[in-house]
Amino acid sequence: MWIVGIVVLVGSAIAGKEALITLGKQPDGSFIVSTGQHIVPGTIAFKGRPSDMALRPDGSVFAVMNKNSVFLCTEEGVVPDSEVKLGADAGFHGLVWNPDGSRLFASTEKGQVQSFTYDGSKLALGPVIHLVADDAQNNPVSGGMCITRDGKTLYVTAVNLNAVISVDLTTNMPVKRFQVGSLPFEVKLASGGRGLIVSNWGGRIPSASDNTALSEKTPIITDSRNAPASGTVSFVDLASGETSSIDVGIHPCSIAMEGGLAYVADGMSDEI
Repeated sequence: MWIVGIVVLVGSAIAGKEALITLGKQPDGSFIVSTGQHIVPGTIAFKGRPSDMALRPDGSVFAVMNKNSVFLCTEEGVVPDSEVKLGADAGFHGLVWNPDGSRLFASTEKGQVQSFTYDGSKLALGPVIHLVADDAQNNPVSGGMCITRDGKTLYVTAVNLNAVISVDLTTNMPVKRFQVGSLPFEVKLASGGRGLIVSNWGGRIPSASDNTALSEKTPIITDSRNAPASGTVSFVDLASGETSSIDVGIHPCSIAMEGGLAYVADGMSDEI
């Protein structure tokens, strides 16, 4: 972390004097960043702009998706020489390991999914997975992902298509598209692998009577201030392909599954 020539003046408790504090690493090992936030010791510092992370199934390392690369970390810090370039900038979200930890998948801003192989010490670039045939002209905007327990199928949210796309990982080819809500963010396996649960950032699909605004190319429901006014979670039956949805708070995003329950973070409503 390189921070040059930036300082903050703070009041001192001693006789009203001013103390000069330099941003960056402090004597106690903590960090002060340009927003004034204090980050406690033990923080792993690196150069870049991370957008997602994923723990390998055996817990040995976790992968970090940086601005245009992926690298590995442990509790001790960044694993040396573990960074691999994506070949594109990273997507806004989406990084997942397969069940045995031999492959890693990352969403990119091009709407493609970049795969990696992992031999226990090094990541290496694998095939690029194209979610649609014409992604150079029509970016599907790939996001959150999940993989079946047998490691054979990858499910990827496609934000600009209001859909989740299944990918056969033996061929690295898309197989089926499931329509969900507006701007799907995250997808998780549910019902013992028989279904999917999807958080829809933009909520339900607008009707003709709804007030809308564009989020990039996708219309979403808005209120009189043009702020987002809907958030939904969709349930997909994989056998029938049928989808149902429920209303939740605004901007539902990350999902955690445990004991038959799904915990969904509603970012704009500050709730779970």
